[in-house]
Amino acid sequence: MTFFERHQIRRVVNALGTSTIVGASVAPPEVIAAASEALAANCEIDELQSAACRAIAKATGAEAGCVTSSASSGIAIATAACMTAADLVPRDRCVTIAGSAGVPVIVDAAAEPDVRPFLSAGASIVISSGHKAMGAPTSGRAAIKRWALLRAA
Repeated sequence: MTFFERHQIRRVVNALGTSTIVGASVAPPEVIAAASEALAANCEIDELQSAACRAIAKATGAEAGCVTSSASSGIAIATAACMTAADLVPRDRCVTIAGSAGVPVIVDAAAEPDVRPFLSAGASIVISSGHKAMGAPTSGRAAIKRWALLRAA
């Protein structure tokens, strides 16, 4: 039984190009092989990101680059960088201040095995790593306190 059969997902023929709604692009064999190799070992992420930074800069002519898990995560990272620059606020303090003011709070709990304490402390959305928490391929998951926030996404 295939992955798609187990999860009752219909396979489709992609006639749209790189449209996300139909899975964007099928990875070529060399990309699948590289991902398989990378998923089978650990490395220093700072070193990996530095190498990627250099490769992206060289390929694009930019000063620097950063690998993200998707374009949407890149948008989120860029937004956070533009909002905070180097003036980071400690996570606990941010949750308390924003939560008490009624501002939705998003917590990056990528390395946390249990997101419930953050939701209990007032976080609106807690993002964690499926890779770290479940050994899944690089992925994320969002625990969303209120259904309305998910519907707004």
